[in-house]
Amino acid sequence: MSIRLLKWVLRAWPVLAVGVLFLAHWFVLCLAPDHSQIINKSIALQLQIFGGLLVLYSIDSNIGVIRGGSLFSDLRKYLGDCPLFRKAYVIELQGASIGALGGRARLSARRNPKSVEERLDYLQEQLNEIRKDHQEDITELSTSIQQHKEAADGLVGRLEQSISQIDSKVSAVSVGGIKFQIFGVLLLIYGSVTAYIT
Repeated sequence: MSIRLLKWVLRAWPVLAVGVLFLAHWFVLCLAPDHSQIINKSIALQLQIFGGLLVLYSIDSNIGVIRGGSLFSDLRKYLGDCPLFRKAYVIELQGASIGALGGRARLSARRNPKSVEERLDYLQEQLNEIRKDHQEDITELSTSIQQHKEAADGLVGRLEQSISQIDSKVSAVSVGGIKFQIFGVLLLIYGSVTAYIT
């Protein structure tokens, strides 16, 4: 029971750390009450700088999780894009041509039947040809549907994987660095209040 309570209390370490800093500040003021103005100004400056750096560190971590970069690499890229620094660009032009034709052609020969029996045989051949063409169309359409279904299934799998990655990144950004951000903001507030008191 006491270990669980201790773990629960330690989850609020940013607030506890500020409390410890407050006690240390008060202790230093008790040791040298004549120099309280200098002590308050120096502690305020240090806390504000450290708090700001913690917030920057948290922002840098979030950038690393989301985009895979850092504030330093973004700053270097920004400075490198400055128009005052000329860069040599090489443009290479190439030509290409691609041509493709596709399709399916059906060819049938026609004859001119004379008798009724020849005409019936001819009509039966025509019906068989139409059935054969119809079956080929159905088979071709089924194959095309199956290919599109497999492509859609692959796309759905990739989208699910992308959503999972985005979900894990959002969880890492929203939960992982929040305590550092809170701690940095608390230091900034404490430093500002201390500076105002002097």
